[in-house]
Amino acid sequence: CLLVRKSIPALISCFSCSPQTFNISNVSAQCPDAECLFAFYGGETLYHRYLILFQFYNVFLFFWCANFVTALGQVTLSGAFASYYWAFKKPDDIPAFPIFTSFGRALRSSGSS
Repeated sequence: CLLVRKSIPALISCFSCSPQTFNISNVSAQCPDAECLFAFYGGETLYHRYLILFQFYNVFLFFWCANFVTALGQVTLSGAFASYYWAFKKPDDIPAFPIFTSFGRALRSSGSS
């Protein structure tokens, strides 16, 4: 038998218990393995106090990451086009894989800052 005291009134079942009065009640005589546990919902821990700030931080990081990926794609494409545009001898000076070369260059230069 497991009796759980829940802090939300709608979730209290017919087998609810009170941790303060459980030891003096006769429930343990009817069911020797019975336990009265308190299910903790909410409270004032460090996590609960700063929960809204954590959510704002998550939204900020989502927008930052989305814009970083977009900008990385733009820098990669512009580097690929620039490697073609600035090549003196067009077939010889163009890299074999201009997108991958430009992506590596973008990660080295823009991703490190």
